[in-house]
Amino acid sequence: VQALVRDPSSPAAAALAGLGIKTLAGELDSDDALAQTCDGASAAFVALPAARGTTNEMERARRVASIAVCAGIRQAVYSTVSGTGWRERGEALYRDPDHNYWINKEAGERAFREAGFETLTIVKPTIIMEDFLPPKSNTLFAELARGHIAMAIAPHRKIALVAADDLAAATVAALNE
Repeated sequence: VQALVRDPSSPAAAALAGLGIKTLAGELDSDDALAQTCDGASAAFVALPAARGTTNEMERARRVASIAVCAGIRQAVYSTVSGTGWRERGEALYRDPDHNYWINKEAGERAFREAGFETLTIVKPTIIMEDFLPPKSNTLFAELARGHIAMAIAPHRKIALVAADDLAAATVAALNE
C-alpha cells in the first residue's frame, strides 16, 4: 500500500507510515507524482478535496483516473458525496455558490466511470459523524457549541450520517471483494 502525501513529515503521513504504508511526496497536480504513486498498484482509493469556485476537482479527477488506468490499475474506489445526480433529475436543490461544487462532484464521478477501470466502486458519503467533533465541528458547525446545527437544507430532507470507521470498512470491503 502506498499513498501520495504533500508532506511525508506531517503527523498524518507519519501515522500512515506507522501502519506500514509507503508515503510518496507529491501533489495532485503533478502527473509524475501520480504516476509514481500508481506504479505497481492494481487498485486505487481516491478521495479528492472539494474545490469550490474552481474546476480543480474535476480536472484532478480526470487526471488521476487517466493516469491510474494508463499505469495498469484495474480497480478503483472513488469517494465523492451523497446527493449527486439531482441536476440530471431536474431537481433544483441548491443555488450558487454550491452549483459549482455539484458540477465538480458529478464530473469527477463521470471521469471515473468513463476511464476504463475493470472494477469501479463509487462511495457517496454525506456527513461523517466525526465532523460533529472538534476540531472540524468548530468550522463546519460553528453553532454546535450552543446546541444548534445550522445547515442550508430543506426541513423535509433527510440527511444520512456515516461513521468514518464504517466508511473505511465499506471501502476496504469494496477493494477486497
